[in-house]
Amino acid sequence: MSDITVKGVLQSGSTYLAMVLGPNGKTYVVRQGDSLRDGTIRSITPQGLVVIQNINDPLSTQSQREVRKLLRSFSEEAK
Repeated sequence: MSDITVKGVLQSGSTYLAMVLGPNGKTYVVRQGDSLRDGTIRSITPQGLVVIQNINDPLSTQSQREVRKLLRSFSEEAK
């Protein structure tokens, strides 16, 4: 997930869409429920998106984890 960057969040009616930059340099528009790498987008907010990432480690006690990907401006403000 570290190679994905949120470039923008759009609102279409009551639904949010996110523009993400992939590791291949291409930009994609994604919505809640879409697959993203090894996870699924749980939610999109004006600040960014939340992905439930599948963990394929037999030594891990968890099978999934929550990953927050914030817009650059919000992640910089948090520092």
